[in-house]
Amino acid sequence: MNKKQVFLTVLVLLTIFMFIGCSRPDLGVYDKKVPADQLCTLEIAGSISVTSFNDKKVNWKLTFGTLTAKSDDQTIIKIPQGNHEMLVNFWTHDSWDTRATVNNVKITNNFIAGHTYRLIAILTIDDKPVETYSYKAKVLPTAVTFRIIDKGVTPKASE
Repeated sequence: MNKKQVFLTVLVLLTIFMFIGCSRPDLGVYDKKVPADQLCTLEIAGSISVTSFNDKKVNWKLTFGTLTAKSDDQTIIKIPQGNHEMLVNFWTHDSWDTRATVNNVKITNNFIAGHTYRLIAILTIDDKPVETYSYKAKVLPTAVTFRIIDKGVTPKASE
């Protein structure tokens, strides 16, 4: 390979890695039998994973290629309206080392069709609550709680 080919190869690889690192995984629709007008959108913040949805095992989380410390990192899934129970996990990370985890916390919420919801973590650090979307561990939290925020009606694609 000449220098130009090496440069182009490196440029293409960097572009691919940047795209993967900036993506927001969309898992699609959880239950494709549910009509679109009975669905809502769940955005799961970067350091949170959902392992169970109504007692069914799921794996809703950012993957290795998408995990960064940006506040807009999230996994998106469409779920049916109604009251749902989830088991969620939270982890803090510093480079490749996991610093703290909270596992199998049960949360419930009544979801309204057409709305968008965001699942976030609230960390207690130095006796102060810190809302986080994806937390890179500098100081370990003393407590972690979860909150589901109703962002309101999801705009239609034509709006």
